[in-house]
Amino acid sequence: MNSYLCLQSRDFSLSPQLGLFSSRLRNQKPTTQQSRRFTSLMEDTEFKEKSIIRRFFGKFVARSLKILMLLFNIVIRKATFKGKTIKNDEDNSNGQIRDTISKDSETTTFLKLDEDTDREEIIPFDVASSSITDFVRGSVKNDEHASSNLPKGERWGIAATGVDLTGKWKIIVTDDFKVKYDKYLLNLGQPALVRKVAVSIVEMTIENITQLDNGRELYIKGKNLRGIWERSLIASGSDNKNTFTGKEHLKTEIVTADSENLMAEAWWDRNGSVHNSWIRDTKKYGGGDFESKRYLVDDGNILMCESKFHPNKPGQEMAEIAWKFDRV
Repeated sequence: MNSYLCLQSRDFSLSPQLGLFSSRLRNQKPTTQQSRRFTSLMEDTEFKEKSIIRRFFGKFVARSLKILMLLFNIVIRKATFKGKTIKNDEDNSNGQIRDTISKDSETTTFLKLDEDTDREEIIPFDVASSSITDFVRGSVKNDEHASSNLPKGERWGIAATGVDLTGKWKIIVTDDFKVKYDKYLLNLGQPALVRKVAVSIVEMTIENITQLDNGRELYIKGKNLRGIWERSLIASGSDNKNTFTGKEHLKTEIVTADSENLMAEAWWDRNGSVHNSWIRDTKKYGGGDFESKRYLVDDGNILMCESKFHPNKPGQEMAEIAWKFDRV
């Protein structure tokens, strides 16, 4: 009887049918047929529970295996793609290095900061030196430079591989720069009051530059408290198809910051690393030409702009200033 009571307490947790059947057996002795039926129901219930557990465990294992296989395939594909990319990049770079080093007579340049004078100097070196490896392995942003044929001559109409002046640039102003800027304005013939105001607001200067068509066009939008000055400088010179041998560059009309309509010309110096532009024949400041050289230093984070005013008047001192801009 005690065994049947134990079974009764278990029956309600297994099946309502077993619980109902056991309740009928509380006060009577079960027959052989009833005992067989009870045993059959118990075995059937336990079988169903085990089947449910087996199905659940089987589905869990199957889904886990599918997820592991999917992750494994993703890792394999990424590794394969990365391996192909690295191989292609190495093949392309090696090809460019071989073609570049074969030109023993040519030289290229890098820009280096002079710590003593706080000015950047252009340092030439032979293309066969180890430094050219880093130069050639730079990311190819210029389709025309993907080929091994670099432009010939000293003045290029396009920028070198990886040289892009595009960005928003804010002027860096120090006490030393203010002294030099005042001297620059003095050599332009500006009175003391004008110079004082200009020096006090120069730190508000911002330039937005967009380099287009592999460097053939440089769109510059300068902004300060005086207003906005927009201009486009069109470069001409050697490219991958044509070699520039003369000194007369393409001239385009430009409106200066002083509202003069003048002619401008531009090209790339130092194997496409320095943008050189001239604005000719201004009548302001006693007459003369403005020259500007723009280039990047500090891994492209600093833009340098060396400005010079070449006066027409004999004996007048040349005005020059080096502007330094930080990438915003």
